Amino acid sequence: MVGPLRDLFAAVFFVFFSFQIDPAKLLSSLAPAALLAVAAIATKVATGWFIGRSAGIGRAGRIRAGTALAARGEFSVVIASLGATLHDGERLGAVAAGFVLLTALSGPLLARFSHILAGRPSRGAPTLPTETGTA
Repeated sequence: MVGPLRDLFAAVFFVFFSFQIDPAKLLSSLAPAALLAVAAIATKVATGWFIGRSAGIGRAGRIRAGTALAARGEFSVVIASLGATLHDGERLGAVAAGFVLLTALSGPLLARFSHILAGRPSRGAPTLPTETGTA
């Protein structure tokens, strides 16, 4: 019962946060956002690697665990919202928005191609069932 409300309020929060971002500032803060995104993704992949290793998971599973974490960066938006009243708060918001945008775009791509990062050959395209129920 609370789940749909949670999703609604999260969407409203992100919409109002996006209204606070000046697109010109977003482009100018792309370099710091990219550096932060690379550092965050690297540490998230490392976290998935080490946790997977402690659980006895193989190389490909460890890479998948780390890349699945890569798209998570929404908390930086909350921090940027708290710092919006600072002297350079508008730039902080633009860096946070760029960071979230970069991790949201690169995370699913990294997860999709994690088998390449793990050094495994392509798994091939997934097959979808046809109308008759056969693949």
